[in-house]
Amino acid sequence: MTEQAGKVIELEMRISVIEKSFDELSDMVTKQWQMIDQLKLKIGTLENQLEGKQDRSEGTADEPPPPHY
Repeated sequence: MTEQAGKVIELEMRISVIEKSFDELSDMVTKQWQMIDQLKLKIGTLENQLEGKQDRSEGTADEPPPPHY
């Protein structure tokens, strides 16, 4: 094998490793975006629940306390 052919093979091997790393990182980023989207939905749900509770508590502020207080 010539020196030039050996260098080509080495470069091909390096490219193969880089492609594998790129694919793995791409998969990780995709999973992270999916998790971010899920977390955004959960945060939105929690915000809505909190707003609903605040609205209900604001409405009861004008009411007198129950007799057992």
